[in-house]
Amino acid sequence: MAYSVSNAGSGVDKTFDNSFITRNELYAILDQLKEETEFYELEIFEVVESSSDDNDLLPGEVIGRYVFSEQGDSIEEVEDRTFLPLNPNIIQYPLRGELCVGMSYKGQQYYLSRLSEDLTDVNYKKFNESTISDNLTSDFSQGSYFRDLRPVRPDINEGDTLIQGRFGNYINLTSAQNVGVEDSSTITINNRNSIIDLQSTSNDGLININSNLISINAKQDVLVFAENNVNISGSFLNVDTTDIFIDKNNIKLNSSEQVKINSSKIDIGSDSLVPAVLGNKDLIKAIDAILTMLISANQTEIGAQLARPVPNTIKIAELTEENVELNKIKSGKTYLSKKVNVE
Repeated sequence: MAYSVSNAGSGVDKTFDNSFITRNELYAILDQLKEETEFYELEIFEVVESSSDDNDLLPGEVIGRYVFSEQGDSIEEVEDRTFLPLNPNIIQYPLRGELCVGMSYKGQQYYLSRLSEDLTDVNYKKFNESTISDNLTSDFSQGSYFRDLRPVRPDINEGDTLIQGRFGNYINLTSAQNVGVEDSSTITINNRNSIIDLQSTSNDGLININSNLISINAKQDVLVFAENNVNISGSFLNVDTTDIFIDKNNIKLNSSEQVKINSSKIDIGSDSLVPAVLGNKDLIKAIDAILTMLISANQTEIGAQLARPVPNTIKIAELTEENVELNKIKSGKTYLSKKVNVE
């Protein structure tokens, strides 16, 4: 809103009478009575220069020319005056040729925001709107590297709040009321190929991340807590960390082809079990051969005892029971069920 600030004079230092005064005294009285008024207003200005590597403007600073009060002025007449963003926390950096709302306060120029010309296009140019004397329209560019991608305007619903970038990215504060869910606040973060939906309804909440690449890089901890299932589905899972700790009642690894573990030391099983060495098929064959030899030796000893005039029945019973246990180990391969330690 435009407003004026008036600075009244100091007032005459003596009362008026009918005496004669000199010209100098008259000037002094008029100076004491004069009133100065400063008028503050909002006016549209055109950005004629924005910050780049080719000038000394700080990011966010622009040089502008007012469309009405400075109509026809050359760029050289306004090149020493800069506009600063009125709100330094939320800034969309203006480009050359864009129209912004400007204001003056205590000798400093500020800009509020860009003008909306076409809601279907977040980038537009109105170069030479503030003058007709600069013949630069034939070689006009909004920046040294900026390219207008003409991003498609996102779909919005009643009551939405949209924060829209220049490059097809936006944040939409919306809901699912358009499909009949009343309490359904939703935040959509859309970066063209990567979309994050934060949905909260009266029944459940959902965070959906849809992207070609998701990278989490934390210097400390990444924590995931779920009352039910945590599902990770992908063609390749790479976990690169110092320690991996999984604490759960049941852990299942299901592979249709092969599970490979490459480590200098592998411990599988409970600390209460006696460590055993698990090797390949050759080791299993060797153990089977040893068990066969022990069973055969026991059978030979049993035969020798039976050939004696007075067989040792106790010895025969012990050897027979030992062969029963050895056959159980050989057939059931129970030596593979203990703790596995590979170093």
